[in-house]
Amino acid sequence: MFLIKDDDEVLFFIKNEENNKEMRAIWTNSETIIYSKALLFNNIWSKTELDVEIFSE
Repeated sequence: MFLIKDDDEVLFFIKNEENNKEMRAIWTNSETIIYSKALLFNNIWSKTELDVEIFSE
């Protein structure tokens, strides 16, 4: 999971495989990492099928 703020910061979360309750967060303002996470988000978003009934009510 990750969060992008204003296209200049990203916060992403990493779970410990051995202990699912333990989670770490990493913050960065690295342009390269922000760009790659934005590409990932846009790719996933473009493949998402929205339920049209939600918007037609």
